[in-house]
Formats: sequence, C-alpha cells, structure tokens
Amino acid sequence: MDGEYKESIFDMWIKWEDGKEEFLEIKYSSDLENLDKRKDRISKQIKLQQKWCKENNYPHRIVTEKHIRVQPLLSNSKIILPYIKKMKQTSEITKYKILKSLNNETSTTIKSLADQLKEIQTSELFQGIFSLYLSKQVIIDIESTPINQNTEVLLINE
Repeated sequence: MDGEYKESIFDMWIKWEDGKEEFLEIKYSSDLENLDKRKDRISKQIKLQQKWCKENNYPHRIVTEKHIRVQPLLSNSKIILPYIKKMKQTSEITKYKILKSLNNETSTTIKSLADQLKEIQTSELFQGIFSLYLSKQVIIDIESTPINQNTEVLLINE
C-alpha cells in the first residue's frame, strides 16, 4: 500500500458450505466512528484489508459488538455452558421422562414440559433438555431464538 510493504491479519476467514469465502474484521463500534477522517492504526488496517479483498475479489465485512450480541447464539451458548460441565451428572431418569413426554408430541415448549413433569426441578429439567440436545436426541433452536420457557423442544425420531 502506497509503495510500502504492509501486513494485517484478518480476525476471521470464513469458507461457507457453498464454497464462497469472506474475510471479517471485528471491531467495537466506537472504533469505527469517523473512520474515513482518521489516520490511526485501525483506519489503516481496515483500508489495507479492504484493498486486499478488492484486489483479490473477496468480500470484506466489518462486524461489531452490535452484530455479535444481537444474535442469540452467543447468549444461548452462555446459558448452556454451565450445564455441559455437569452433563455427566444428568439423571437418566430425568432424560427418560423428558423423552417419554416428547414421544406423544410433535414438539412442545420447555414450559409445557415443566408443567407435565412437575416432580422435576427447573434446573434439572434444563440439564436434561440440554443433555438430550447435545447428544442429538432432541432439537432446540439455539441459533435464532433466545432460550426461555417458550423455546420449542422437538424429539428426533430415529
């Protein structure tokens, strides 16, 4: 750039299933204010990355905390993580009762399961649902909707 050798490392390189590739830089939104008027390290880095992507026919995208935190996958993962650590402690009886309740339904909500299985404490119910999810016995949508009492739980029929 400008006749000088410069280097920059992208935060992410994504190769999608369809073969398309994309390069991402992750920044705080406050770091991007008045970017065109500035001549600091961040503005130089982004301009260099954008130029390289343009010359090599790759899309370049800047992602901020506003993009990342809007998607429920991150917050849902934070909810599930403590349960993963306790997964070995999950009661087989709890999992059996959840599966039995789901066997009669095409899908149901966590609240419906809690109403049907009143003898199971809420934390134990979540532990069982997440354990079944991680072992691919049930489906819950953690990517597009926040986990709550209205989260749908679907039995995977084999």
